[in-house]
Amino acid sequence: MVLVIVGIALIAQTTQEHPLKNGETLPLRTTGVQVINIPQGWSSISGYILPEDTDIETLFQAAIEQLIIVQNLQGIYYPDIQVNTLENWDATSGYMVKFSGPATFELEGDIIADKTLNLASGWNLIPVISTCPVDVVELFDEVDLAIVKEVAGLNVYWPEMNVATLLDLLPGSAYFVYLNSPGVITFPECGWECGDPLSDTRDGQTYTTVQIGDQCWMAENLNIGTRIDGNNNQTDNDIIEKYCYYNYEFNCDFYGGLYKWDEMMGYTTTPGVQGICPEGWHVPSDAQWTALTTYVSNQMAYLCNSNTNYIAKALAAKTNWNTHPGTCTVGNNLNTNNATNFTGLPGGNRGTDGTFDYIGNLGNFWSSTEKSTTIAWARHLLYFIAVVGRDNGTKGYGLSVRCLRDETAPPPTYNLNLDVQPTGAGTVNGAGQYEAGQQVNITTEANAGWEFVNWTNDDGVVSEAANFTYTMLAEDVTLTANFVEEQTGFTCGDALVDSRDGQSYETVQIGDQCWMAENLAFLPEVSPSSQGNNTDPYYYVYGYQGTNVAEAKATANYQTYGALYNWPASLNACPTGWHLTTDAEWTALTTYVSNQPEYLCNSNTSWIAKSLAATTNWLTHSGTCTVGNNLSANNATGFSGLPGGYRNTGGSFDAVSGSGNWWSATEFSASSAWFRHMGYGDATVYRGYVTKGFGFSARCLRDNVRTEVD
Repeated sequence: MVLVIVGIALIAQTTQEHPLKNGETLPLRTTGVQVINIPQGWSSISGYILPEDTDIETLFQAAIEQLIIVQNLQGIYYPDIQVNTLENWDATSGYMVKFSGPATFELEGDIIADKTLNLASGWNLIPVISTCPVDVVELFDEVDLAIVKEVAGLNVYWPEMNVATLLDLLPGSAYFVYLNSPGVITFPECGWECGDPLSDTRDGQTYTTVQIGDQCWMAENLNIGTRIDGNNNQTDNDIIEKYCYYNYEFNCDFYGGLYKWDEMMGYTTTPGVQGICPEGWHVPSDAQWTALTTYVSNQMAYLCNSNTNYIAKALAAKTNWNTHPGTCTVGNNLNTNNATNFTGLPGGNRGTDGTFDYIGNLGNFWSSTEKSTTIAWARHLLYFIAVVGRDNGTKGYGLSVRCLRDETAPPPTYNLNLDVQPTGAGTVNGAGQYEAGQQVNITTEANAGWEFVNWTNDDGVVSEAANFTYTMLAEDVTLTANFVEEQTGFTCGDALVDSRDGQSYETVQIGDQCWMAENLAFLPEVSPSSQGNNTDPYYYVYGYQGTNVAEAKATANYQTYGALYNWPASLNACPTGWHLTTDAEWTALTTYVSNQPEYLCNSNTSWIAKSLAATTNWLTHSGTCTVGNNLSANNATGFSGLPGGYRNTGGSFDAVSGSGNWWSATEFSASSAWFRHMGYGDATVYRGYVTKGFGFSARCLRDNVRTEVD
């Protein structure tokens, strides 16, 4: 997996120091939080949770500015005159309260298991020991009831007078009850709701659950099946098999099991299948994971530093992660994690070679969506990263599994319509019906005589890339592919105008080749440097950490050096009629320059960097024939090579003004590609290969002078 390759370089193993199991941090199956919204004036409150700290003054401290009085039939708390005869919260009592303004009151602790109340003859002030509304008639059917009434309202249940304007007792409220004789009432158990513990009938295990937006998630990793050692394969043998980190069962007890994709899916390939999840639950699809992260990104309370990409902390657990000093990273100040209560744990993974890695550093979660017959989509949390990663990994990895509750009805789909303007200028693909949050690959191709400009909707430009991934909205959408007539009559040396964004570039003829004489600045989108991989396109601007394209384009680095691209992004970044230079074409350039005496320094055929480097923006250097020595002697070719620096795979930017780095379109291997480099202290042009995840500059070459690759 891509995320594991990154981890090898940047994560130190902590197998000796990291606790493999910490019973103190296991989620309590019977705990919860009850939030009660209190209006201005008189009202009533009660709780179905027994708080860990029952001190009255402590419980009301967060709302003390609005609190006037709290009382029940036994005592009173009146903070303004420092009277407190209540002292401690009584879970078997209801309370009358008066507030000067709206407030919230929160109880956190154990959910009350004993639902029985003993009531006295006469008036009682009762709580609602239930997580759901309770039918008044059923609750008081076995006692000698006279009347039930609201504390601060007019609704009553008065059977003798045939008055029943009070039908249900609501959680969080309290009620006056008059009995003609002592009696006992028992609050019924509620039907299952998201947030209640989930019991897996197959093995008796229970899991905490959490509602996030419209989705109900397990708040723990799935742990089902028979443990097998990591050096064995999970097979289709009608037995659910799991890996436990280091082959220790107690790691499964806390972090859940690790499963190969096929085992998790039950050896099917249908997205959203139940797989090894409990009845009524399923393995979330890639689109459903995207729906989760999209929802969290749209909630300000879940963001770090108001950055819509920085949501990993809101999903990561507060415990068992290794620490990291980086702002907004999962490992920075663990106490601020888990605002969503998703409780993502760093369970590590089982590699395809049977070894275990990255416990405490990394949480990997499968989706049920394939990318290919051997690869499937997954999500990850990483202790030194602020974003939630979307990756594709080999199905043979053992990853964690989270289950999602089935919907009572299939999710709605919406129409994605694709249009072409002017009509007949091009062809489009990707229209259809899709769920909200589903990612759709949209492509277009210009017909003869036309050039693609951009995709637009009613709100403006959606993408300046002909082929891009669109996240479906919860509404019908029409996207329009816009084209202009192809530029004709161009002569190398004329300005090249990119019809996609109106950007103008100087061009230069060098030998038989027509080059852009400026770094490419095409920027359909922009990512902070912490994001990126070797397989998906990513665009950067040196030193910029946001996602706003207009803001990025306004920076001095963009205006001077253009954009930086990882290799996948660079391949399709050039304008129509131009292409990213191949390795052979770069070699043709340097070979030609080396054979022209006027382009050499000290008549050395290797010392050609000065003739290709711009006369400005480079650092100075004292070395004879180096780029930085006497800048005014540079750029004999008119190529104007600029020192735009680079973005490395660790997420940092480096070497602006010190080096220029340009991709070629030629792979060296599945994970790396050839590039060219000039440095301010160098006299030569360097040819090398590097991981595709680096962010380098790009130069485009005109199509009609393409040099063929062997």
